[in-house]
Amino acid sequence: MKKLKTFLYAIVDSGKNGWVMLMFFASMFLIENPWFGKGHFKEVTDGTGMLDMNFLNTPGEILNHLQIIGETGREAYLILLLLDFIIILSFFLLQSTFIVRLLKKASLNYLFEWLMILPITRAVCDVVENVAMMANTNLFPEVMAPLLTLTTVATITKWISFWGIIATLVSLMLLNLHRVLKKKMA
Repeated sequence: MKKLKTFLYAIVDSGKNGWVMLMFFASMFLIENPWFGKGHFKEVTDGTGMLDMNFLNTPGEILNHLQIIGETGREAYLILLLLDFIIILSFFLLQSTFIVRLLKKASLNYLFEWLMILPITRAVCDVVENVAMMANTNLFPEVMAPLLTLTTVATITKWISFWGIIATLVSLMLLNLHRVLKKKMA
């Protein structure tokens, strides 16, 4: 954890946050592109979306989705899940460096650096969700109930962590804004 913290602080302190943003937008382009990304997936599945964008997918809904998208859709879905690993990494770096930067501006970085657990939790759950979903997709039509349940739990925990990150970022932005306004008013 200490090495990760040192790495994130080095990114923020060096002013290289632009590279993190560029990496995030490049990864978004990869997954959203019409050739082998979401555009292709929607084309081969008649507009079906990715399951990991839902807050809750029961095991039955996962199986239903895998049935509906067919074999071509499952193959395209596996490509999307592979590309999603790039987004997981870039999104983790983006969220983490934003939290570090806002904590430093508020002079709270040493007191609240434990908030870094939120992007770590989100990223780990996203990886678990992807690996489990890839296994579910590869095994289909066979079913491993524990794997389906793991996918459901990982997805829910990922989204709870995500919304915790959003609440943290908004709170830190408002705190920093309040401090700037207070300083200007004085």
